[in-house]
Amino acid sequence: MTSQNPMRGASITIVLGKGRGYHSPVFWGLCGLLLACFCFGGSARADVGALIFLRPLAIVLLGFGLVRLTIDDIRAHAFAFSLAFVILGMLLLQLVPLPPVFWQALPGRDLVAQIDQTAGLGTIWRPFSLVPSGTRNAFFAALVPFAALVLGSQLSHRERRLLLPVILLAIGVTALIGLLQTLGPAEGPLYFYAITNNGASVGIFANRNHQAVLLAIALPMLWVFLSQNRLQRYLGVLLGIFIGLLVLVTGSRSGLLCAILALVLLPFLTLKPADQPIKSTGQVLRVAPWILLTGLGLIFAGFALWLGRAIAWERLQESTAEGEWRLAALPVVRDMIMQYFPAGGGAGSFAELYQRSEPDSLLTNAYFNHAHNDWLEVLVTDGVAGAAILLAAVLAYCRGVKRALASGLFPRDRGEQYQRLGLVVVALLALASISDYPLRTPFLACVFVLAVLWMPHSVGGRISQEPGLPSAP
Repeated sequence: MTSQNPMRGASITIVLGKGRGYHSPVFWGLCGLLLACFCFGGSARADVGALIFLRPLAIVLLGFGLVRLTIDDIRAHAFAFSLAFVILGMLLLQLVPLPPVFWQALPGRDLVAQIDQTAGLGTIWRPFSLVPSGTRNAFFAALVPFAALVLGSQLSHRERRLLLPVILLAIGVTALIGLLQTLGPAEGPLYFYAITNNGASVGIFANRNHQAVLLAIALPMLWVFLSQNRLQRYLGVLLGIFIGLLVLVTGSRSGLLCAILALVLLPFLTLKPADQPIKSTGQVLRVAPWILLTGLGLIFAGFALWLGRAIAWERLQESTAEGEWRLAALPVVRDMIMQYFPAGGGAGSFAELYQRSEPDSLLTNAYFNHAHNDWLEVLVTDGVAGAAILLAAVLAYCRGVKRALASGLFPRDRGEQYQRLGLVVVALLALASISDYPLRTPFLACVFVLAVLWMPHSVGGRISQEPGLPSAP
């Protein structure tokens, strides 16, 4: 009788979710959301048919997460939830109809008022946004990463760490697809979107820049995931070289710069040996794989350049028509910021607003769908409110960096290592947003949310630490 009690207690423990093999329903719900975003969320366009499947599923999972959400979950990630609620609230307010005396007083609305007067429409109540359909799309698009935040905030520390191999598996699949795309025809069946970079390695995405930044993010993720022993670290070196070569093949200049920054930051993700000073031989040996990765990476990159396959480096060296077009449009974007300041034109309105301001000298057979600088586009569409949100996010990030570095240059345990990984991933996506719009794709937006959940956060005025996470051997 006595010998059976421990087994009975163990089985009860597993059923209740305390055992190592158990994962909560919320964990599987978030994995389902990531899978759906991986399959249907590789484009930032609003007219992609796959969104018909993705967004309703995300809303269902959001409802599932909200039912289980507790006040403690919100408190544990107070800033992230506060920012999410502010963004969603701002988008809804931009759709509220306003009396003419209010919306006509907003900057940049004079043309709309003249059209109403010329057409004899009288006094019409119009929303804050100049393009309500674009703002509605922005609101529903924001629900996808918000669902990831609601679900992810309820996970245990262990379950959040288990999301890393899930993301790495997804990156491996899109990397393989991208490799096959370079070997196949430019109009082949492996390109999943009608408007895409045909002939380039885009993987599951429509834009090669988004594929490249995801591959760049894979470098620090692999470094953290394969850091338990020396064999794993050298396996990470081989995979890192392969990923670096794929970044070169994509032809993405911003992706190449992100990969270089990721490589530079890898040593700061290396665990400090327990009870040893930083300058010890043990720490040097732990950084040795990074030295090997850097050296071999340069050698293989040189071979790729010699063979003419380092497309990203070649495009970085040369001025392209696409790059010149984007640079020429920057003064126009700057003027648009001032034209609609301080209110902005409304979320999701950039393409239409740009058509209004586009000079004849920049007219081509293509159209400017985004500013290709999300930091500036937010100022155009959301004005002072968008600037305040960005400033708050940057200040919170700097505070997170200060907390992470409080323990020294190197993390002391796996908990701190994952916190620094979150900071690095957020930094890479922020850098990529200077020349593109990666966070407008559902999959990368959800990866961004997971990185935020990994970052250091405060609970009751102190840093939340992960219990029971010893240093790796």
